[in-house]
Amino acid sequence: MSIINNASPGSQIRLLCLVDRFLIRSRKQTISRQDLIETCRPENLPQTEGARKRFVDNLNFWLVEGLWEEGAEGIVCRDLTTSEQDLPVRVLNLCIKQCAEQSILKGNRIEPFLRTITVLLAQDQLTFQGQQRGAQGLDTPGKIAEAVNSRLPSDLSINESNEANWLKDWGIFLGFLEPFAGGVITDPTQAIEPFLAEIFDYKNRALPVRDFITALAEHLPMLDGGSYRQVMEPLLEEGGWQRPLGNRVSASLSHAILRLEKGLQLILEQPSDDSRSMILRTTEGKERSVGTVRYRENV
Repeated sequence: MSIINNASPGSQIRLLCLVDRFLIRSRKQTISRQDLIETCRPENLPQTEGARKRFVDNLNFWLVEGLWEEGAEGIVCRDLTTSEQDLPVRVLNLCIKQCAEQSILKGNRIEPFLRTITVLLAQDQLTFQGQQRGAQGLDTPGKIAEAVNSRLPSDLSINESNEANWLKDWGIFLGFLEPFAGGVITDPTQAIEPFLAEIFDYKNRALPVRDFITALAEHLPMLDGGSYRQVMEPLLEEGGWQRPLGNRVSASLSHAILRLEKGLQLILEQPSDDSRSMILRTTEGKERSVGTVRYRENV
């Protein structure tokens, strides 16, 4: 049933995007299930019964999760202010909301993605910095599966044949992975970016770096200090992983924060009083102390 299993309902990102685009462009009217299916998956298109069922199964999965709404008259977007461009953050918010009241160690729909992406983000060698220093990359399904399975007990493992590539695709789509050198690296920049304006409200455009990272973890619990990270870290440690020492930020989150600075969205400052500062790891493998994070207005 997991979205990272290509044989399971909900796994097909292209179908997700297709249905969402159709509903958004038809947002002024409710679309009957029959019309939606016939328009997006014409009756003469499927060549097998399995292919015929796949569209409906994926449609039903995201209806159950609450991405769209189905009533007596048909199917419609829940929020008329949405756009095609914000689909990744809508899906990500939904995934986190649906798993807010239970441990991500349980469940087999969205939970396997949440726990495996948390495992990848925690491993410094899987970042751009790690690749620059000669670490093994995520350039094959086998290496993606190994990066997860080497850190987790066997009952939480993924398989190389029909889960590793889908984990990669979902990681890219939701903003946690970036294509690099024929594979991917961990980089949550795209996932973080939509939440900046909410974290830095109009009254407060600057935050101590610790408060900023805490706020990020509340929105994205797979990042440093987040609830998913707290669940997964003891298992990671059993698999030989070591948590960042002292006030150091993980390499993946460091990379994202520094990218947002390069993109002129954040200003990183180091006040004279650095008792609450934190250490970011740069792409050159150096350390940088940051005390305050400021959000750029009118970017």
